[in-house]
Amino acid sequence: MAKLVRIGKACVVLNLVLNLLLMRPLQHIGPALATSLSAVVNTVWLEFALARRGYFRPDRPLLRRLASMAAATALMAGVLALIQPKIFALAGERGLKWLTLTVLVGIGRTVYAAAGQALGAFDVRDALQMLARRK
Repeated sequence: MAKLVRIGKACVVLNLVLNLLLMRPLQHIGPALATSLSAVVNTVWLEFALARRGYFRPDRPLLRRLASMAAATALMAGVLALIQPKIFALAGERGLKWLTLTVLVGIGRTVYAAAGQALGAFDVRDALQMLARRK
């Protein structure tokens, strides 16, 4: 267990270092990217540590779902990359940029949910039921 805690601590340090390195060149995107990258490193590192101990063995359904999630993510990114310039060009005024960003997030969420459902990555009804139970 101590090794897993050390992995967690190392990833916190990685997050801090990446934040400091990326904050200036990428401005407000730097901390988000740093957190995402350190989370990916943490997940992969823990997966290898747990697999080595025999606690984690990915099966076919998991690998299939991960591939479906990756495809849904790629589709969402493609759609957003295509529509983002057009939508921001329509916004024009500074006050509308926040509204435009909100619209893009909504479109991205909708595309990802539809693609994930269609590709079998997850069942949206299950996710909605889990959210309802949390309330």
